[in-house]
Amino acid sequence: MFEKPTYKVQIEIVNPETITFSAVAQNPRIYRPQDLLAASQNLKISTLGTQPLVSVTVLAKFLTSNFFVLAHRTGLYNRQRALWESLAKVTTVEVHQASHGLIHKSLLPIFYLVLLDWRGKPMVLACLDDFPIQATNERHFSKLLTQLCRKAGKMSGLSGLFLCRPQPFPETVIQKIAKLTNACDPIGRYDSLLPDPLSIPINLLEINSPDPSTTRLTDNSCDVRLVHPDLTTAKRDWTK
Repeated sequence: MFEKPTYKVQIEIVNPETITFSAVAQNPRIYRPQDLLAASQNLKISTLGTQPLVSVTVLAKFLTSNFFVLAHRTGLYNRQRALWESLAKVTTVEVHQASHGLIHKSLLPIFYLVLLDWRGKPMVLACLDDFPIQATNERHFSKLLTQLCRKAGKMSGLSGLFLCRPQPFPETVIQKIAKLTNACDPIGRYDSLLPDPLSIPINLLEINSPDPSTTRLTDNSCDVRLVHPDLTTAKRDWTK
């Protein structure tokens, strides 16, 4: 389905004898926040070959480390258990940049990240839509979501999807995903399950970074935030 990856990111365990995400996934209730921090620090995340955009690198690191820790800390892993356990098995992230045109292809600021286990089996699919907000509209996002779901449908055994956008994440897209995933259900809202035939969770992420025209971007100058499902105390009314 995807051609040769544009970039590759490798995830390695520094010391298999100490705490790892795999160990946490097997018995999550016995581990404390400091244990999760130690497990995340036990990962070596490196780029193979050409260096990708900083936003791509930051997203890859968030998916393979920070989200696992966040889900454990908030209890989200209970509702998205298969996805959470899959993230503990990821060893490689293949990044594919989307293009437009059949003969003369032009690259688009859209990146698909395929998270693979040690056997090369796709576990999770993520999409980073790096189009500037002024160049997007509702049609753009509808098409993007359709394409993401179509690609996911061609990959058997996926345990979840992620869609990431630069800040601010469009509210109309959040509302659309909320309705698709039955966010009005007080419990099922955290499952964030897409309807059949996919029936896997989708999480929306917002990437925050300084203005690239005035600040040199580094991995430490960007951060990623989960915007759906909403884990904040003040719950939104999706029935409106």
